[in-house]
Formats: sequence, C-alpha cells, structure tokens
Amino acid sequence: MKWHDIEVVLDTVVIERKPIVVLDLDDVVFDTMNAIVRYVNATYGRNYELSHARRWSIAYAPWVKDGTVPYQEAVHIFRKVAKAMIPLRDGAKDGILYMQEHGAQILFLTKRTLYIEDAAKKNLAMYGLGDFPFINAPFEKGGKERVLRKLFMKAGRILMFVDDSPHNLEETHRMGFPVVRWDMPYNRMAPCDFAVSSWRELILLFEYLMNKYHRLFFA
Repeated sequence: MKWHDIEVVLDTVVIERKPIVVLDLDDVVFDTMNAIVRYVNATYGRNYELSHARRWSIAYAPWVKDGTVPYQEAVHIFRKVAKAMIPLRDGAKDGILYMQEHGAQILFLTKRTLYIEDAAKKNLAMYGLGDFPFINAPFEKGGKERVLRKLFMKAGRILMFVDDSPHNLEETHRMGFPVVRWDMPYNRMAPCDFAVSSWRELILLFEYLMNKYHRLFFA
C-alpha cells in the first residue's frame, strides 16, 4: 500500500472525530496461527499445537526446527493459508460491531507483503467487515509504528492499539496511547499496557477505556 493511499485512509478516519480502535488482523481479528497449525498438520500428517509455537518467526516455527517443513516451503505457508481465507476469532465480528455501535471508529492495521494484501481485504469482505478503514503498513521494521505515529499526530484520539507481534508491541509501547497485547505463546514477555486473550476480555477493556477517557474524547 503506497504511503499516499495510507494518508488518505488516515484522513478519513480522523475526520470522524471519534475514539479510534486500531486492530491488527492476524491473530486478533483472524485466527491465523491456528489456521497455519491446522494446515501443517493436514499437509504433513503431524499433530502440532498452537502452544508449540514459542517464537514469532518462520525460522523458529516448530515444524521448521524439527525438519518437517523445509524453510523455503514454510515461507509460503502463510501465503497459502491467507489466500484460502482465514476464519475469524470467536466473537471478533460481534465485538467489532459493538465497538462501532458504542462510539468508536475502527481501523484495521496489518503489515502484509503486497501479494497477500488483497487476500486480507477479501477475507474481511467475506465476513461483512470490508467497509471499515484498512491500512497495510509498509513491510519494513517500524512500519506500523510509522502509521500510528502519523495517526496520533493527526488525531490524538487513539483509544487503543491491539496486536500480537512482539516486534510491533515493542516498537509502539509508550507512544502516548494504550497498547494492548493479544496473548500468544510467543509474546508473553512483550511490553504492553494491557493484555487480553479473547474478544470478551477485549470488549471489557474497551468499555473501561471508553469510560476512563470519555471526557477527553467527547469534550
């Protein structure tokens, strides 16, 4: 996604003048890692579990480390799973619509290579979530940080940013808005302001933050 297009999306988000909830897609909205584990098990006849994935890196995936899947093949697994469409996390759609109905502006922020950017958009559309603002951050170190910093400069109304990647959490922690870690086996040491492990917990946190910052956002 070109930076000019990112700026256009940010401007449409800011003009709403609502608290902004920024949601990562993979493993926050989409149940991505579980989909990958199921693909590996079905393709290679193994019985891996999500808990076996202790590092957020293709090179350190358990099926690569034990030699079941060659590294070069493992690189393409995410692309295959993404193009096949990934299920939503339990409660994701209802939670997103709830936040919207209760005064928040939703922004989807992913960081995918360009050849699977369209797969994310199609995946969202398939579940009736294709009309929300969407940004594919530059696929580089600090890509999401750059987008969030620009959004914060434009609006300053980021209610929370939710992500599972240790790298994204480390880069965006202490930027001036709540950073929420979606707990996964590979990120328990990543810095955050709050941690959740389900959409039910995320909605409870959303309600808490909306109440806490009500005067600031709706003054």
